[in-house]
Amino acid sequence: CSGRLTLMRPEAPPPVFGPPAPPVADPLRTGKWHDDVHLSLKELSKRVKDHLGERGTIPFSSARKACKMSWQDFPQCNVTDDNGRKNLCLKFLLGRCDSQTCNLVHVRAKHLPTEIAEQLQVPMTKIVDKIVSTPRKGKGKRKRPPTESESTVTFSE
Repeated sequence: CSGRLTLMRPEAPPPVFGPPAPPVADPLRTGKWHDDVHLSLKELSKRVKDHLGERGTIPFSSARKACKMSWQDFPQCNVTDDNGRKNLCLKFLLGRCDSQTCNLVHVRAKHLPTEIAEQLQVPMTKIVDKIVSTPRKGKGKRKRPPTESESTVTFSE
């Protein structure tokens, strides 16, 4: 064995010209409710959706603060996606992330390890309990009494 070691340098990638590549499309980044929720979190998702309704926004951060919880109360996991996003989007795990600029990872149910989903149950249950115990704001349009002309409309044969 000779005493000389030659290191081979990998070839540098060719320079990139033009605009950056578009982000990988995610069909569930629509801001709408979805059903791709891990089995361990399905009941929590249903409770939140039933309380908030189809157009409701999950007030996750305000509920977390009201519960006096920090992000350290949730299981930490090292997750990234194809676009370089890091950390779990907990609102997405409950069935809806309505942020158009969410910079967290939207993990599908089949990719979420059951161990993590089970570790999420206790802190997520506290959050969901707080959300569903808080009266909804703006529950539909404000009812106004009918005007006189509306209340006297009749149809005759």
